[in-house]
Amino acid sequence: DTGRVIVAWTNFTKGTFIPGGTEIRTTFSDDAMSATPPTWSAGVVLNPGSIFSESGSIPRFAGNGSPNVYVAWNQRNSFTGTSYGGWPYNNERFSRSTDNGLTWSAPLTLVASDFYPIDYILGNDRVHSFPGLAVDNSTGTSSGNIYTVYANNTALDGSDIVFQRSTDGGLTFSAGIVLNGRPGADRAQWFPYVAADRNTGRVSVMYYDQGISSSGDVTETTWIYSDDGGVSWSKPSPLTDRPFHGGYGN
Repeated sequence: DTGRVIVAWTNFTKGTFIPGGTEIRTTFSDDAMSATPPTWSAGVVLNPGSIFSESGSIPRFAGNGSPNVYVAWNQRNSFTGTSYGGWPYNNERFSRSTDNGLTWSAPLTLVASDFYPIDYILGNDRVHSFPGLAVDNSTGTSSGNIYTVYANNTALDGSDIVFQRSTDGGLTFSAGIVLNGRPGADRAQWFPYVAADRNTGRVSVMYYDQGISSSGDVTETTWIYSDDGGVSWSKPSPLTDRPFHGGYGN
């Protein structure tokens, strides 16, 4: 709407696994396409005082003339004294701005109970629960909805894809629903991405999926969609006509 560019990132202030945590920061530029070099606003910390490892931030403008901007990110509760298999529990966090990125709300924790992190996945040894984030910019009944997805390993089957939505501009979020077909009863689904079609409002989620095989690194990319703002969903289907190997012995 305005040409403003916004960036969100992790500032590793004192390292990932020692008290002091990490900062989620944002900055914006209004001349990124015209100035050399562009100018940027002063960085704003969205999670001041956090003692956790927080990373994987993703920003989205509400668009359509709205002054709202949203950022979601992952939180690893490294210092709560509890862990799963030596790895800290996870959660997802969210903050919103109602003045186009100048100031931000206190972070909202999206999941009622911290969840188990992703463990090693054959063929992909660098995995995480970073969220995907999208805003419905269509003119339909779901316009303005906010959608987030992330990998959640509470069922201990490698991880499942969990979806949450907000219908009030990020003030509150729905409880999470699992999108993949056999949650807790197959293998890993991970690295989800969500997008909302600005013409129709259709919500699409894509993710890596090893549920097609009982072992090994055979993987496919799966797609699932909703035409009613995330209330009901299609059957998951593969994007390609055959799976691929994630990486032999990676």
